[in-house]
Amino acid sequence: MPLLAVNDLTRRFGGVLALNGAEMRIDEGEIVSLIGPNGSGKTTFFNCLTGIYRPDRGNAFWGPGNRDLAGLPPYAITRLGIARTFQNIRLFGRMSALENVMLGGQAGDRLGVWQNLLTLPRAEAGEAARYERACGLLELVGLAQRAADAAGALPYGLQRRLEIARAMATLPKLLLLDEPCAGLNPQEIDALMALVREIRARGVTVLLIEHSMQIVMQVSDRIVVFDAGAKIAEGSPEAVQRDPHVLAAYLGVPENA
Repeated sequence: MPLLAVNDLTRRFGGVLALNGAEMRIDEGEIVSLIGPNGSGKTTFFNCLTGIYRPDRGNAFWGPGNRDLAGLPPYAITRLGIARTFQNIRLFGRMSALENVMLGGQAGDRLGVWQNLLTLPRAEAGEAARYERACGLLELVGLAQRAADAAGALPYGLQRRLEIARAMATLPKLLLLDEPCAGLNPQEIDALMALVREIRARGVTVLLIEHSMQIVMQVSDRIVVFDAGAKIAEGSPEAVQRDPHVLAAYLGVPENA
């Protein structure tokens, strides 16, 4: 059984067809890259998977129970085990790095408001567990020494890492990364790709949107290519790089050239 099976996912915005029967299968333990020209539907695909948009048609079946994600609210999808980052960093700038990650850990908290307000023993145990997990994740992303720093005061590359740590605090089985390398220098990109591999080594499957073929060639087990809201190619990095449909979409090369 795949971890995620997406079939015929379609989303319109007025007269614009952003997703046109998009399909994808993700198996547990993979690093899959989603690539495509600007406007090909990649971020819309992420938004449909995470409950930000409701698809007009299609299904996204999750896990061994084949739970359909389509139409579920974002918090329910997070609790099922899917976390994400965004193209534009969305941190709480005035909160510390540690507080940002602990806040991510609350996404899976099933305690009621009164249990937390009254600091009952179960709530105290949950808070302690979130703290320990947050400290471990800050260590993972190289921010242990910056735990008390305001998130908004961190350099841009460290903010990218902090957002990944916050997403990991939800204990995901699948992590969606939307252009995590955007704006980073080559050294920061190499370090971030090493972090992605480490996350996979810890048992988390990764789906990332990326524009750079150099990056996806280095890190991906498999690549899926979108154009005009639909899948046009899929396969190993080497196979996708030679695919005539991909060359036509990216370079304008005729498919029969």
